[in-house]
Amino acid sequence: MRRCILGTFLLLAACGSGAVSSPSGAAAVDARAERARIAFTSDGQEALRSYAQIYGDDAVNSCFAAWIEEAGTPILYEPVARPDAHALRQFLCTCIGATDCP
Repeated sequence: MRRCILGTFLLLAACGSGAVSSPSGAAAVDARAERARIAFTSDGQEALRSYAQIYGDDAVNSCFAAWIEEAGTPILYEPVARPDAHALRQFLCTCIGATDCP
């Protein structure tokens, strides 16, 4: 019985380190959540609404999804920028390919 318990502990010690999640994965999830939060602010809603009126819901939805997924792991030694409605407007303008951004 002792050998079985000892073997179990040794097996868990040897294989258990693979179950730890990486901090960079958590940071990417936090960045995506921060970008998605922008859609719920009044400025974010106005940006999405104004682009949807001009370019259509499908184009805005696909660009907004791309904007959320763009938040990957941060690059070392790069300044951290918090997303805001202005950044969302700039991304939508670039993604849609608009020449005159609202």
